[in-house]
Parts: sequence; C-alpha cells; structure tokens
Amino acid sequence: KTMASMYRRPRGGGNPLPPSYRNKALLIIAAIAVYTAFLYHSGGAGQYLGTDTAAPDPNLSASALSGMAAMANSNRKLQVSTWNVAAINNNPFEYWITYDENPAYETIMSDIEAFLENPGAQDVPVSQVFTEEMFAELEKRMDGVGWDNVRSYWDNDFKNRKIIQGFMKDPLLGSKRLASMPDRITNTINVLGSDLPVCRPTVINMYDGDLSTLPLWWSAWEKFMFDTPLTIQSKDGSFTEPPYKMLQPIKKAKYPDITEEEEKVSLPLQTMCGAIFDAILVHMMNTVSSPDVWQSLKKTMVENLNRQKVPHTLDILENVYGSSDIITLQEVSGSLIEQARNRPLGQRFWIVAPGSMDAVRDQNSVILLAKETFPAGPSAEITSLVESSFEPGVTVPVAKGDILAITATDRDGIPFVVASFHGDTNGLATKPVLSAIMKGMASDSSLVTHKLV
Repeated sequence: KTMASMYRRPRGGGNPLPPSYRNKALLIIAAIAVYTAFLYHSGGAGQYLGTDTAAPDPNLSASALSGMAAMANSNRKLQVSTWNVAAINNNPFEYWITYDENPAYETIMSDIEAFLENPGAQDVPVSQVFTEEMFAELEKRMDGVGWDNVRSYWDNDFKNRKIIQGFMKDPLLGSKRLASMPDRITNTINVLGSDLPVCRPTVINMYDGDLSTLPLWWSAWEKFMFDTPLTIQSKDGSFTEPPYKMLQPIKKAKYPDITEEEEKVSLPLQTMCGAIFDAILVHMMNTVSSPDVWQSLKKTMVENLNRQKVPHTLDILENVYGSSDIITLQEVSGSLIEQARNRPLGQRFWIVAPGSMDAVRDQNSVILLAKETFPAGPSAEITSLVESSFEPGVTVPVAKGDILAITATDRDGIPFVVASFHGDTNGLATKPVLSAIMKGMASDSSLVTHKLV
C-alpha cells in the first residue's frame, strides 16, 4: 500500500481521513525523515555506508562484476557458517546432562542447585571457607611479586561477604570480571611438548588432583599460580612463565562497572577473588557430596566430554559444516588450529589464523576458506588496517586475537573481505569494529569493490 493510497476515498464509499489525521501522519513522516538524516550525518548509517570512499580500481571492479554475473548465471550460492567454539570452557558441570548410568549425578546436581538457590545456614562468611590464614599466605605471595596490597579490600569487604548471596550471586562481581577473568586465563593452559593441558586446581575444569579438603586444594592452587613455570607456544616462538604472570589487567574501557581504583589493583584483586571463587566451589562440592563420589564422577565426565572436546569439535566441523564455503570461528585455541590442519579439514580448507595470535588467553578468531571455492587461498591479512581505522581517541575493547580480517578471491573472480570477530559480552566493540572494517575498505581503492562477509 503506497503512502498516497492512504489518503484516497475508500472504494466502498465512506469519508476520507479527516484533515487533522492527515496532518498528524505527515508530521510523523517528516519527523522520521529528519531523524534518519540526523542519524546518517551523526555517525549512524553514514558510518556504514561511508562518506569518504576511494575511487575503485577499474580492473577489480570489472572482475567483481564479471564474477557476480558468473555466480548468478550458475545459481551458485555462498554458504557461510560461524561458531564460537569457546576453547577455554572445559567445565564438566557447565550443563545438566543425561547420565542414566550413574544415579549419583542427578543427586549431586540437584544438591548443587539447592545449595546455590536456598543455602540457608550454609551461606557462611567467606572467611570461613577462604580463611584468614589462606589470605595471609596469598598476600605474602602477591607482595613478593611486586603487586599492590589489597588487604583493605579483604578486611573491609570480601571476608565478610556471604559465600552465596554476597559472592557467587553478586552481579557486580560478574560484570567487573573479578572472578571470571582469572578463570579465563588460567583455567586450562595448553603447554609446549604435551598433548594434555595444565589445569588450575579447581572443580570447573579437567584438574584431576585431590580436592577432598580445602587445605589440599589451597596447597595445590598456590603452587600452581606462583611456583609452576609453563612453556607456551606462540606464533613467534615460545615463552615460559608461571600462571600469575599471564593474568591481564581488567580495563574499565572494556568493563565499565569496575572502578578506577579497582582497575589500578586489578591484578592482585582478581587473584584474590579467583582464589575465593575456587575455594567456595571446593567447599560446596565437599558439602553436597563425599569427595570419593563427586571426584570419581567428575573424572568419568571429563574423560568422556572434555578431553575429547577438540576432536569432537573438529568432527562436527568436518561432518556438519564441511560443505561451507567460508567458516568463521571465534575463541579458538592454538591446539585446535594445529589439529585441524593435520586432519581432513586441513585438506579441504585453507585454515587462516591471526598473524598476531594470543598465546596466553589462547582465544583466537580463525577463518576457514574452502579450497574448491577459493583455489588461491587467502590473499592478505588486513587486521592491522582494521585496527588502525578505529576512531581516534576512542578505546575499543578488543584484545589480541579477537579480530581476523583477510582478503581472498573466489573461483569466479569475486574479491572478498572476510572477517571473524569475537565481540565482548556487553557488545561495546561491535559497532566500532564494524565501522572500522567499513572505513578501512572504503579508504583503499583495491578494497572498495570487495564483498564483505
């Protein structure tokens, strides 16, 4: 129905719209038009359509047009898949699974839920689980590596919190990433020379040491964090350092809820919160079940679910998404990349990793190009162009390995820019990254005619 037809006399007779209604409708339409123009010129649509576009390369333009025509004539469609494979997630208790072979599983999971939802008298202060003695030992360790002291946070706040309502369920603790960030970095660490990763002593990974008591857990946790040098493979070689050195500051630009004071001491503060978090998990499991039951159950689940995660992920990529022309992956570990290249997937696809991989977080964006569709493979990586196109003076919350942007030409001669991007939870990076990709493409005559995936 056209706008003009709205004001015609109805065919079946009746009265036309009153003038007041017509005026209101016209006013609304005019307002929408003005607002759209405002958004365009203030950085909305204009940022994506581009206002300063380089003159396209005529040869590339001709090739692109010819390729698009050939693609249309053959009815060929581009099949694209994307998957955040969450390399760091090795928690056997992350999901409630069907496990009929062992009735203890259902009991434990139900008791965990009850402990978290209705803890009652079991919601004790943090200091009864992560004790004063444990904090004093941790404080000595952190002082010894030159970090700022965070005793005031312990004395005035954290030790008095209730373990469930005050800590595990505190939404601010989650949005500040004070417990999840150290877990992300140290949960599961792939090391050079070993097929098996090294895991932080905690309930929520593949750690197979004894967690039957808090003292046993604390001794292993402290040794892991501060006394266990691990050799990590990077793109440029390898480096060796203990896990505490792998931790990264929590930036207010990426996680706005963290205060400026907390940002300054985010290394020791997240280490303390990570220790409290793990202590509560160990305490909870030994409260709802006996150590011999839950630890035996965990080992079985880890063997069947987590240790086979990379092979299972690759099986799915090969058998379910293997017909794709382009696959973009996020949060990919270096181990998965290496194994993929040595499997049939590597024979079928060009597997492209960032030139600057993140070996510490071990979470990287990756692109797979079907060799049949892209016989020449990737042409160039343009991630640096994207990053240099960020708005000046604006801090974009992305880390090394989060963005991978490449160029490639398909078999019909169509030039593509393909980007794989892992956005932050709050979506703060989505618009500036997409804007930077569009800006970078618009600024380069050789990229203007490329199709963006």
